[in-house]
Amino acid sequence: MSNRVNSWQQAVCPFCGCLCEDLLVKMDGQRFSPLSVSCRKALAGFERHNGVPGLPEQEGTPLTFPEALRTAAQWIAGARLPLILPGEGASLEACRAVVRLAQTISACVDVPGPLPGDGVARAAAGMGDQSCSLGLLRDRADRVVFWGASPEQSHPRFLERFIAPGCEKTLLAVNSVLPDTLPVEHYSVDAAAVLGLISGLLLGLKQGNDALEPLAARLLSGLGAARAGVFVLGDGFLRQGEAVLAELFRLMKALEIRHGARWFALMLAEADHFIANSAALLAETAFPGSMRFRDGRAEYSPAEWGAEALLRQGGADLVICAGSPQNGWKWPGGVRTIVLSADHPDGKPGLWFPVGQPGWDCTGTLVRLDGVPVWVSGLEPGKRPSLEDALDQVRQAVLL
Repeated sequence: MSNRVNSWQQAVCPFCGCLCEDLLVKMDGQRFSPLSVSCRKALAGFERHNGVPGLPEQEGTPLTFPEALRTAAQWIAGARLPLILPGEGASLEACRAVVRLAQTISACVDVPGPLPGDGVARAAAGMGDQSCSLGLLRDRADRVVFWGASPEQSHPRFLERFIAPGCEKTLLAVNSVLPDTLPVEHYSVDAAAVLGLISGLLLGLKQGNDALEPLAARLLSGLGAARAGVFVLGDGFLRQGEAVLAELFRLMKALEIRHGARWFALMLAEADHFIANSAALLAETAFPGSMRFRDGRAEYSPAEWGAEALLRQGGADLVICAGSPQNGWKWPGGVRTIVLSADHPDGKPGLWFPVGQPGWDCTGTLVRLDGVPVWVSGLEPGKRPSLEDALDQVRQAVLL
């Protein structure tokens, strides 16, 4: 590490899917501090990464990198069915390295999210022309519906950057938390019931729900009046699962056909990395997760090769977490674990490799909320190996 004191540079903040590019970072000896924003996630991310140990550990005991690589290779060689989980901080390059390692060791690969199964990740990865760019949201959208979202909690600068104060957009908040400074109409409804009613009204069907029909009719009137509208979908909506999300996508298509109203969707999950990782795997393998590699080829089956099924049924006997585990992750009992991450994981995984964080001490391509790949440079490159390099080193150790 250099001994620079009170110097600064502009950087991309890598700690949420907004990837804010206007961050000013002060470099004072051994520490980095953000100067230009008071973002909770940026401040916590910098504090978490300052002073991370530089040596691998086995159950809390420091190892050299060669020792850790030998141990990892031995564990992998003795495993019946390894499971690799891309986590937070995994760049596009790291996801490709996950696939290379999985092909070599005949492993399963999945992206466990904070939501039911992998259905939301599958749906998000395949949204196609219904996905929304941040530029469209900021510059063209005339109506925005926040559904199950708490932007100030999940992405602290999202409203500041893309829903400007004093904007002329019509804002609706359905089961969402937005600040009082914005002119918002608030609703509290059951997502599945109301979406079904709106779709029925579009088709001229009588639903038999007299209590909710007036509200559904009012929402439909507003949705149909949009020239370009955006559904911003937070965890509260996404937890409803794949079926409700699919119903929303059908409604968006119907609004365009019946009213000429063009609607788009943007995922605003707090653990937004799981959607980005699923999209990266989809591009690399044609599957967003829940796959097993045999003879270098991927087989897809959520019921068999999904992380939840494998760990619940005792199928996987080694877990390799490529990136930081999501909040609330519980280490599976009786299963060896190898973690390669930029910050020290909670608890004591069996084996931990410290790796670089793209945008901090290595370069890499991260994925923005709207699916746009963004290449980020490192503030202090070369300090630790990138996740991609570390995974390839593990793969080479297995092949020796």
